[in-house]
Amino acid sequence: MTPEAANEHRVPLWTRDFSLHFAASFLVAVALNFVIVLVPVFAAREFSASGGDVGLLTAVFMLTAVLSRPYLGFLLDRYGRRIVLLIALAFFSLLNAAHALVGSLGALLAIRALLGFPWGATQTATITAAVDLIPESRRGEGLAFFGLTFTLAGTVGPLASLGLLDYSSFDTVFLTAAGIILAAGCIAVFTRHAVIRDAEARLSLQSLLEPRVAWLAAATMLTTTLWGAVISFMPLYADEQGLPSAGVYFTLDALGTMASRIGSARLFDRYGPRPILIAAYLLMISSMLLLGIAPTQTGYAASAILLGVGFGIAIPAYQTMAMNLVEPERRGAANGTLYSAFDIGIGGGALSLGALADSAGFRTMFTVQSVLLLIPAALFLIHIIPSYQRRMRAAHEETTLRDVL
Repeated sequence: MTPEAANEHRVPLWTRDFSLHFAASFLVAVALNFVIVLVPVFAAREFSASGGDVGLLTAVFMLTAVLSRPYLGFLLDRYGRRIVLLIALAFFSLLNAAHALVGSLGALLAIRALLGFPWGATQTATITAAVDLIPESRRGEGLAFFGLTFTLAGTVGPLASLGLLDYSSFDTVFLTAAGIILAAGCIAVFTRHAVIRDAEARLSLQSLLEPRVAWLAAATMLTTTLWGAVISFMPLYADEQGLPSAGVYFTLDALGTMASRIGSARLFDRYGPRPILIAAYLLMISSMLLLGIAPTQTGYAASAILLGVGFGIAIPAYQTMAMNLVEPERRGAANGTLYSAFDIGIGGGALSLGALADSAGFRTMFTVQSVLLLIPAALFLIHIIPSYQRRMRAAHEETTLRDVL
């Protein structure tokens, strides 16, 4: 590494504002996990909901989040991060509290559908604001660490939610989630965000979607199909194969993700995306193969850890590449495009691979998923990385020429 690069690398990452934003985002993710794990139990106990009903509750939440992201990305670029984030947090808190007023399954379905909009807005706003707060020379590292907010929340939120339910009521848990989001909003108020916006932006298809990250979005969508399969069918697979509960799998997955994000945080900035994404796909393919061909306790545990490490490397890498390809005032649209693809991949994976599981079994489904991962891996190697490197070289040459002139 050159002395200049080394000096750049020492630019502080954990500034006051990045630390506050990390804390606020963590609390939001905790509140989300508080409610996600509770809704199926709430629907089944209070309204005798079937498995199909529970699936529909998840689907409408995901659908509205997908629909909201491109439009919210435009708002982030048009009006700035701070105001959009604070408004989204206010509505997110109110709708979580509204769960306590639900008296029928139809009303719960309506609340879940509405909740997808502020969640899509909140997630898109938090990641966009995080990019603004991360030094450019440490963007890969910063996004890897920032991704820990959701990973850590995924281990804390469900345990805390179900533990609180043991000593209280559904209403108390829903209201607690709303209170956690309000606490996040208070932290957000004191976080100083850079004023990055395009006051001249007008609503159009081009302002909603960022075409420069389209191939990255496609690869992300094809990759997250595996997560749709895992979160939807792991409990059934574990029960069928006589393995430990899916909770064990998800805990090991979370530990793998945390280890990967901490361990690989600086690798993108030092070596670029090619070597780490090749490693990520090898790990994810191995994870799915283990579920298909080695349904033992050892294979089960190894699959969870490999999935956590591989997925934990791949998603921040794609996020970093997307942010490097666009101007600051287009980060909202780029994140909206990328996260919409992320959610579509999860939903599409759950639906399509679920049909395969019904006809051929879970082991075949996971084996097929391992093969399908070769598609985004090939797309990355053949098209995405050459195009990305050309654009980065062109941008560097333009900056050098401008500095000379």
